[in-house]
Amino acid sequence: MIIDDYIELKLQEKEIKRQIAEIQDEVLAAIEENGGKIQHKLGTISKKAAYAWTYSGAAQRIFMNNKTIEEKIKRTEQETKKATVEATYSPRFQEAK
Repeated sequence: MIIDDYIELKLQEKEIKRQIAEIQDEVLAAIEENGGKIQHKLGTISKKAAYAWTYSGAAQRIFMNNKTIEEKIKRTEQETKKATVEATYSPRFQEAK
């Protein structure tokens, strides 16, 4: 049944993500040892950077003020129906405890 297949794949996905996280540091070390890139018959593995910026208190206050204005404009447009909305749907699986 398609539902059984979907649930089984989601459980496998969760386990695979756990396994990947477990070996990630070793893989990054291997990439570094090989000049930043590893060629494999199935593809290339390289290091990808994700940056997380931390801003000063003054900048954060400006962001918050602008966010408040942005939220008010969005809410007004939603309430007056000037804004349009489109929903997209996908299956969501929550593992039984």
